[in-house]
Amino acid sequence: MPAAAIPALRRRRRAHPGCSAERRPGGGAQVPHGAAGYYLLGRICRLTNRQRQAVQHFAAALALDGLLWCAYEELCILGAPPPRAAPRLQCEQAVCEARRRWAGAA
Repeated sequence: MPAAAIPALRRRRRAHPGCSAERRPGGGAQVPHGAAGYYLLGRICRLTNRQRQAVQHFAAALALDGLLWCAYEELCILGAPPPRAAPRLQCEQAVCEARRRWAGAA
């Protein structure tokens, strides 16, 4: 890469603050756009018959955003076990269970 291109890249990065890069949970390389970036990497791996890597990327996407439903769907397509439920999902499940018990008592 020419040395003149580096300052231009830095200016462009400052001009687009919404373009973030997040680290993979547990370490690893940075991926632009966090969970969405891992989801796209997973799609690419799945469509190029790299299922093991696709599962890893989808799991990383869900670790960053537990409500990224499309990543759950992709894991189901691959036949992979779903990762542990995100804390928010566990909370929602507890609320649903309490509502069911309350409705049964009435």
